[in-house]
Amino acid sequence: FENLDYFGNHEFTINGKQAIFKALSYYNLKENDEVYIVTTSGNKYVSSCVTEEIEKYCKWSRELSSDTKLIFLIHEFGTVYKEIDQLLELKLPIIEDLAMSMFSKDEVGQAGNVGDFTIYSLPKFFPIQFGGVLRYNNRQYKKQATSVNEPFQEDLQKVASFFLNKKEKNISRRKDNYQYYL
Repeated sequence: FENLDYFGNHEFTINGKQAIFKALSYYNLKENDEVYIVTTSGNKYVSSCVTEEIEKYCKWSRELSSDTKLIFLIHEFGTVYKEIDQLLELKLPIIEDLAMSMFSKDEVGQAGNVGDFTIYSLPKFFPIQFGGVLRYNNRQYKKQATSVNEPFQEDLQKVASFFLNKKEKNISRRKDNYQYYL
């Protein structure tokens, strides 16, 4: 399928939540461990789609602590987090969430490439009802496709490929809409 290389090494999931769950399953998180959630806006609100998946494994926090084992970085609303280098200095694993920022880039091309995993939510960008993508930048991760996922894999490949062919038009429309709302 054309253009699926946009996602790099990846697997399709039913939704973004399942992609988050699968990414978190890679780490041996314990009940008292914490996932440090970082957002581009610094806003206190974090979607329950994210927090409920984390709570299946451990606690989450908006502050670093001695219990922090993982960083969950949310690139919000088309805006890429600018202090990625500072997060990398912490030497903690990172999961990046580009669910609301597909196609967004930073100046040096780090967004979506620094975390062990990157999460995408297809309905947030394409006119479809379901679909997530788990991109794995961690070479040690073994794709964990299950028989439950198999029926929709080919459909999501076709749909994603179709809409990725229209990527530049989609980006242009989003920029126009943003300017209109400003």
